[in-house]
Formats: sequence, C-alpha cells, structure tokens
Amino acid sequence: MTSLSATIQPQRRLSFRAWEWALLSLAAPLFFIALAMYVSDFPILRKYVLKFQQTTDAEARVGELATASGKVRRQRATESEFILISPGEPLQNQDTLVTDPGVSASVRLDDGGTIELAADTMVKLAFDTGVSIGGITRQTNVQLVTGAVTGQTKAQKIVVQTVTGKTTTLGKEAQAIIREAPIVPKKVEVVAAAIPVEVIEAKIPPPIEIAAEEKKIEAEPPPPPPPPKPRILPAKLTALAPAAGARLAPPEGMLNGRVPVSLAFTSSRPNAKFRIRLKTAGSWLGGTLLDERVEARAGKVSVPLSLEKPGAYEWSIDDLDADAPLGSHGFELRNEFQGLTLLDPAVPGAKGLSNTLSGELLSAFPGFLLRWKPHPDAEDYEVRVYAGQAGSKPVFSGETSEPRLLFSKGVLSAGAYQFRVVARLKSGFRATSPSANFQLSFLPPPLVQPRDRAPIPEKKTGKTPVLLTWSHTNFTEKYEVQVSSDESFTDVSEAKSTDDNFHSFVPQAKGRYYWRVRAMSGELRSSFSKPRNFTVR
Repeated sequence: MTSLSATIQPQRRLSFRAWEWALLSLAAPLFFIALAMYVSDFPILRKYVLKFQQTTDAEARVGELATASGKVRRQRATESEFILISPGEPLQNQDTLVTDPGVSASVRLDDGGTIELAADTMVKLAFDTGVSIGGITRQTNVQLVTGAVTGQTKAQKIVVQTVTGKTTTLGKEAQAIIREAPIVPKKVEVVAAAIPVEVIEAKIPPPIEIAAEEKKIEAEPPPPPPPPKPRILPAKLTALAPAAGARLAPPEGMLNGRVPVSLAFTSSRPNAKFRIRLKTAGSWLGGTLLDERVEARAGKVSVPLSLEKPGAYEWSIDDLDADAPLGSHGFELRNEFQGLTLLDPAVPGAKGLSNTLSGELLSAFPGFLLRWKPHPDAEDYEVRVYAGQAGSKPVFSGETSEPRLLFSKGVLSAGAYQFRVVARLKSGFRATSPSANFQLSFLPPPLVQPRDRAPIPEKKTGKTPVLLTWSHTNFTEKYEVQVSSDESFTDVSEAKSTDDNFHSFVPQAKGRYYWRVRAMSGELRSSFSKPRNFTVR
C-alpha cells in the first residue's frame, strides 16, 4: 500500500527593497503636507506660482474723496477710530466712510467711477482682487451699513451689499439711490429648558409692615418727544443793489483806482442768515473775490467792498437757514470816469491864443500847447483835437506820458477847435476829461503913428511924406497897408506889402486921408485894422 505524504511548504514573507523603503519614506511626508494644505486652503499656487496677492489687500489704493459739503470721517482697517478727512485724500481698500447729518460726499474711484454718499451714511469699501486673462482685476464692492448711496462706473461694475442681504449692481448709467435703514435688534425670547428642581420647604418669614406712602412707588413718566423742527421757507429778497444787469460807473475824480461798491438787499425774514459770494463773471476757479456769511438786521443786509478792476461781475446769495440758493445776479463796472481837469490852452511864447505881440517877437507859429492836471495813477494820456465846436472826426490824435502836448499842423490855421484827454490808468480804468473849446485869433496889427485925426502941415519946399507905423504881430510874414481918400476905401490911393512895421506915404495933394493895415502869413490874412485918418494942410 502506497502511502501519500504531503509536505507543507512555509508561506513566503513580503519584503521591500532598500530603494522602495526610501521612496515610501519620502512620499509619506509629502502626502501629509499636501493634505494639510488642502484642508487649510493655503494659497501656494496663487501666491508663489502666479505671484498673486490675497484678494483683500487692505493697503491698496482704490480712489479718493472727491467732494464733501461738510464733515466726513474715515476708519482704516488697521485703525481703531474714525478720523476727519478732506477732499483729495486717497482711499484704501477696507476703508469705512461716515457722513454727518446734513453732509453729502462723493468718492472718485481710480477706474473712473463715482460713488455718491447721502447724508448720515456709512459704507465700507471692500474690493475683491482677482486674476483674469487680461491681468489683475479688482471687483468694486460697497457694503452699505446705513444711509443711501448711488453711483456710476466706467469700467468694473459696482456691487452694493446691504447688511440685510440686499445686493444691487451699479452700471455705467446713473442708478437710483440705494437706501438701508439702521439695524434695529429684534426682541429675542429665551426659553429655559426644564430642569428638575428639588423642592425644599422653607419657613415663611413674618410680613413686614410698609408705610402707606412707601407701599406704592410710581415711576416718573418719560419726557415727551421734542416737537418736529419747523421747515423754514426760503426768504424773499427785494431792493437788490447792484440790480441785475446794472452798469456802474466809478466815482468822478477817483484817484486811488478802487471803486466802492455795496452788495445790499432787503429780506422777508428780519434775522435771516445768508452767504454772499462775489466773483468775476464766467470764472469761479480763481475768480472768487468775496465769500462772507452775514445776518440781516431788521431785514436789511449790506456788505461794503472795493473793486480794483473794471469788467463783469456776478454775486450769489444762499439762505443758510432754509439751506436754499436764492440765485445769482450780474452787473458791470464801467472802465471810464471823469477824472481829469483841463487847463487853458496857450501858444508858447505868445499872450493867449492870438498873434498879438507879447515879449519876444515870434516869426513862426509853434502850435497850441494843450495842458491838463496830471493823474497820479496814469500810465499815459491820449489827446484828440476836433475842428469846430463839436467835430465827430478828430483832426489830430496824439499820445504822451506828460500832462501836456503841443498840437501843430505845420502851418498857421486860425479857427475854432475842441480837445479832449483820456488817461489810461494802471488798474485798467480810463480817466476822461470834459471837452474844452479854444480858438486862434489872427488879429491885425495895432496902428501907432500918426495918431487918429492928426494934422500934417505941408512943407513949403515940396510934397510932405507921412510915416505910417504900426506894431509887429507874431507869426506874421508880411503886412499890407492901404491908404485912401475915402473912409470906405473904394478908391485906394496906395496899397503896399512890406516886411517892416512902417511905410512912408507921400500925399499928392492936400486933404484928408484914411489908412489901415492887416497881417499876412502864407495864405492866411487877418482882417484890416480899424482905419485912422490924418489931414494934410
């Protein structure tokens, strides 16, 4: 019989090679590190590979405070209190802004958008940063705590989130105002869970007697709410000065270049408060000359000031009590005023405005010396001369820096003239003078010898010459002397032209003779002198 025998082989044990153990020892720490980063959401890819910062960068600039009508406060993410800020200061991500009651403000974002904050509003700028194909983008988020906001954007949309969960997106067009009422905590009722209580009997203490007046303590009633503040209607203004469209002239004889003006009006509310501003017309920036708050006295308001330049001005009035503008009014300050005094014209070297001899004889006509009193602020003077009493076109125009000017047309010209002077002042004003009339009189020479009605005895030896003399006159080239036997000079016995102031006349017979003289200068002739007569016996 054959016996079967089986040999049981021992199981083979698993074994790893040395390199496999080394690989396991390196993989196990990496596995646990990756597991920890996955659970904690550590941003290794965004931060170290893409070089992208965390989405909420509290120090990143997002815009600036553009305008504010009053006090605006800001709290940064790293600060513990709200601090006043002014327009133009930069704003950062995670900043919280608060406007006071009655104060509105606007925020200008760096991407070109704007956010308008109403009065008594609190918002938080919470911008999220992300990575897109075009680069790093920042989503504009505004957390509205209380109040009202509106806005307009040019690039990214503005997402407004309220504390109550409402979300609104503001696009490129102006949006309606988003409001959020202050959070009022709700009343929460707390119900305690049933707890088994062990009842312990206790002795009741005897009652304590309370005096009658101490038994009932009534709480004082709360004070009544204050009455609502009455709405103030804007004041009505009358008797505005300067009136709209008024053209003001500087005072006559102004010397200092400053024109006194008073902005005045009457108010329908006797003690109303106003804000008055004055500017040069067409320019608020750099053109504001006055910004003053005043209170009416018995309904009257008057603000005196001085204007130093001519031109157009505009003044506006705001009712501070009613918080309402009351309009603006324009007026003009004219540049010309009467401020020069003319002196009498003269002919240099002559007496008055004639060719009558005074002092040294003048053979040529130098011209008219036009004179006036100087103005202390004048840069130069402009002179115009007109022919006649009221000529429209000047026959002469000239400029000078001195308070005098010689007017000469080159030849002697008698007649009537009129002149006027304008001074250009450094302040831009023009001081003018009234018109003055003057006239050059080209007169005949005065007769000297023989005296009127003089007897002239005839010489026995022959005909007797008679010496006729007269005075020299200025600006005279020649003299013409006439002798006649009749007073009307219809029959002129002798007519002579001479450079001298004398003439020898030889009468042909006895009798009465008349003589006269006139002055000549170029084409100009004076009238004849009043004739004299003499008798040859």
